[in-house]
Amino acid sequence: MHENNISMESFSKSKILFLVQLPPPLHGVSTMNKYLIESKPILDEFEISIVQLKFSKSLSDLRAISLIKLVRMFVIGFRIIKKLFFLRPEAVYYTITPTGNAFYRDAVYVIILKMFKLKRIYHLHGKGIKNYANKRKINKILYKFVFKNSYVICMSDMLHDELDAFHPKNIFTVNNGIEVINYEEKKADKVQLLFLSNLIEDKGLFDFLSTLKYLKDLEPLFYATIIGNPSNVSERQLLDFIKSNNITNITYEGAKYGNDKYEYLKKPTILIFPTRNDTFPLVILEAMQFGAPVISTVEGAIPDIIDDTVTGFLVPKSNPEAIAEKVRFLLNNPTERIKMGENGKNKFQNRYKLSIFEKNVKSVFHTVITSNPLN
Repeated sequence: MHENNISMESFSKSKILFLVQLPPPLHGVSTMNKYLIESKPILDEFEISIVQLKFSKSLSDLRAISLIKLVRMFVIGFRIIKKLFFLRPEAVYYTITPTGNAFYRDAVYVIILKMFKLKRIYHLHGKGIKNYANKRKINKILYKFVFKNSYVICMSDMLHDELDAFHPKNIFTVNNGIEVINYEEKKADKVQLLFLSNLIEDKGLFDFLSTLKYLKDLEPLFYATIIGNPSNVSERQLLDFIKSNNITNITYEGAKYGNDKYEYLKKPTILIFPTRNDTFPLVILEAMQFGAPVISTVEGAIPDIIDDTVTGFLVPKSNPEAIAEKVRFLLNNPTERIKMGENGKNKFQNRYKLSIFEKNVKSVFHTVITSNPLN
């Protein structure tokens, strides 16, 4: 799907052009965008048209630079101009990439949007703007150009300070949300220690594996599972690491999606997600919904999601011993483990349901559409 008119039943609806990534490949940003373009509350209120920002076919191709991507960039630019001429939207919703080479590409599209003097709603699914701005003078100039007089959606209040120097017109906080799954818990004699992510080193995969070496004496109480699609770590590399480090009591299940993935989360579980680079991981919300306490790192908005010692534990990055200490506590104190899981489930119900996310994004759209025209 390159471009679609999602709703044209009423000419009274305000028009919004979506510039977004959609699956495939499947990742956090494309998942949230898919939720929005299929959201009944939003489609009931707005006429949505889409230009899909599709530059990669797979996760491993996301950061690669190629001639094909350059051609796609110009083709997509043409589609944007065509949409702007014929749709005449009141605003543009843009999941802009905040750093790296992709930011320079996305800044080109901003030039087009500014030529049409449109209200721009940027939804930031990443972080690192402040650090990236300090790397080169041109980055600071571009950030001021891109964000001045724009409307920005951040996923947490913790991320607002990255934008203060670049003068957006307004910053909104909208937590991500995921669909609610009705399920029955599965009983088990052992607790599952779960790593659920694509096989990416920065997600803390090897820290998870190293943690298990400190828990040998507790193996009668748990088993370990890895679920995820190979990425910058191959299945062969994963299995070789497990074998060379004599890690036992573990299985690699490959990639699992939808109901197949939920079957694992229904079991008594501790999610271990020792990520080194993240913003607002959906996997933590998934675990909370299923009543699993989460052990993760002080990274991005994670301290906003996990209430340390209440819904799980926060540990320093790259510290398997600290993870093992928290796992040991939860395995030896099943009442506390269950209580933390229930606390997480309650927080999910109050803050992270998809319906709450849709309502909040719709509110942002209303605020922007009804605001004064740009100068």
